[in-house]
Amino acid sequence: MSRKCYETRHGGEPAQLDLLAGLKARDAGIKQVSENGPAFLSWARTRAREIFLEKGQVSADDLRVAARAEGISPHHQNVWGAVFKSREWVAVGRKQSKFATNNARWIMIWAIDPEIPFSLKEPLKKKPYQE
Repeated sequence: MSRKCYETRHGGEPAQLDLLAGLKARDAGIKQVSENGPAFLSWARTRAREIFLEKGQVSADDLRVAARAEGISPHHQNVWGAVFKSREWVAVGRKQSKFATNNARWIMIWAIDPEIPFSLKEPLKKKPYQE
């Protein structure tokens, strides 16, 4: 394969390396799927906290297993990326996803940041998922 193929996009324009533009596009996409599926996102964040309390850590794979077990699916797969986009979560590791559709992609392992001032002893109110 020629070098030119790697340096151009579909329209034949030179590829632009712009990390800031990529981060902005990612954040805009996460915001859009979050706003279009607030009920699922609320369920997923609550369930993530529950899994964290049970296991001491949680990953997107853990949430996908829980969602399948409860017969729940998001309106768009990119909403999984929004679940841990809050200040309470801190990445504590990474692992390869076990879901075949993720093509062994590396995913983060998350924990609730111990510096966040709230009590984990308060029971989480689990609401049924409704879109």
